Amino acid sequence: MKNEINPEKTWYRDGYKICYYQNSLKKKSGGYYYTLTYGIKFENDFDCIYMAHGYPYTYSRLTNFVKEISNNEYSRKHFRKKLLCQTVAGNDIEMLIITNHGDSTNLRTRKGIFLTSRVHPGENMASFLIENVIRVLTGPSLMAKILRDNFLFHIVPMLNPDGVIVGNYRCN
Repeated sequence: MKNEINPEKTWYRDGYKICYYQNSLKKKSGGYYYTLTYGIKFENDFDCIYMAHGYPYTYSRLTNFVKEISNNEYSRKHFRKKLLCQTVAGNDIEMLIITNHGDSTNLRTRKGIFLTSRVHPGENMASFLIENVIRVLTGPSLMAKILRDNFLFHIVPMLNPDGVIVGNYRCN
């Protein structure tokens, strides 16, 4: 996320003495809770600081990524984009269809694989994972070609964009 005061400053890893350990608090269901501790030094007294458990993956990043593969001459031959619906807030939920589209008669006999991501807004790592799955499936590797020749992939990369956009963790 860009810092409003200094737009060149983006998310980065920081901290020292990072420790994740079982503490002495017992759960009612059995077992123990865990504690995460770390130290961090701030550069200036009145900076606006955002902290995150993981690198954020925004709806804007997803739309830019889809544009990127749409503009890539090799990748765009292997996927189609379909608008599934719009959210309550008016954001698009798109599905990508990835396969070797050349032989349309063979498309009907291919087995389908349906992948979804980002059901909960806080599952930001799932967005990084699905981005790379899409990148591989639309790429030039032999493995990707074999997969595209034999399967029809339907991928919904972000099921809950409204929750992602407003920064929720579990719900819209």
